[in-house]
Amino acid sequence: MVRVTIPAHELEPGFAAAHRSIVRSVIEAVQAEEALRDAAHRAFVNIARRMQAIVHQQAYDIRDMEHKHGNNPDVFGDLLHLDHGNALTGRLADSIAVLGGSRPGRQWRSEIPPSTTCCAARCRASSNTVGWTCTRWRTSPSSAPPWSP
Repeated sequence: MVRVTIPAHELEPGFAAAHRSIVRSVIEAVQAEEALRDAAHRAFVNIARRMQAIVHQQAYDIRDMEHKHGNNPDVFGDLLHLDHGNALTGRLADSIAVLGGSRPGRQWRSEIPPSTTCCAARCRASSNTVGWTCTRWRTSPSSAPPWSP
């Protein structure tokens, strides 16, 4: 294939004008597509933030009801079920926010020690393995090498 390059000043005026028009149209189409994509991302994030606000309020209400009605095992079990579903909805909202180009809504302000995280998991799950792991983690010296018993 042989390619011939003609300097712009040698082109016919009609061709140069048509070329500029086509380039302008392509640039406008690309800009419109970018604006549409940005609007879609903002809409995703907006929906996710609204969902997160609702989930946060529901979690607060569920915790309040757990404190008020925690002595009744039937009610407490139902509240735990609702709390679990609410937590799943919150994670879904976080995923939607990330897909929209934002960061998750649930982030810690400072570092959380792994032993604290593990003990929180122990409260949620009644497993001897989780309890043993938490106790082991909490009582092990922080300077011990990973291969030590």
